[in-house]
Amino acid sequence: MQALITCVDYSDFLSVTLPTVAPHFERVTVLTTWEDSETQELVERAPFAETYCCRMGAFKKGDDAYDGTFNKGAALDIQLTYMKGWICVLDADIVLPEKMDLSGIEPGYLYSPHRRMLEKPGPIPPESEWGSLPAGPEHENGELAGYFHLFHTDDPRFGSPPWYESKKWRTAQGCDTVFSWPWHPNRVRRLPFEVLHLGETRVNWNGRVSQKWTG
Repeated sequence: MQALITCVDYSDFLSVTLPTVAPHFERVTVLTTWEDSETQELVERAPFAETYCCRMGAFKKGDDAYDGTFNKGAALDIQLTYMKGWICVLDADIVLPEKMDLSGIEPGYLYSPHRRMLEKPGPIPPESEWGSLPAGPEHENGELAGYFHLFHTDDPRFGSPPWYESKKWRTAQGCDTVFSWPWHPNRVRRLPFEVLHLGETRVNWNGRVSQKWTG
């Protein structure tokens, strides 16, 4: 099982989240840019992870003019072409729990857990306290946001590129929703654990603008 994380100017978050991701996956690929040296240096120090660097232009393709501001889906479309098997696409600001029950997963479904939200920078609370934090919006609206998408590439619903229809988007907004469309609602499953989302939601769709995360 492999994890794929997009991280551009998010090394402060990734320094917190990457150690929680590593124990769960055989391979962790961090998708960043040649310009983001801090992310590259962080991943180089992690023996369990590797970087795949795209030129910044790969993240900026949007509609027919290729003038997006931060098109996460465009870069994911490139990297997923080279990956097979169980893939977990993660955001760089997601902390995983110590134990993840994946015993029930099978090809043919798209999986995602619910989130708890830690919006203000600070120490990461123990898992026993996550339940007291605000719930992610998906608890109410049922959205299948791309902070955590787990799927198998042999699933016919995975199909062929472009999975994120990246030419339609100028920002990170919307592409993960498009990715989930091939899976009918009866082919979507919530995993039996929660993850922790660091920082505010919906503020970095055009690239990093939020404050630095300090723990």
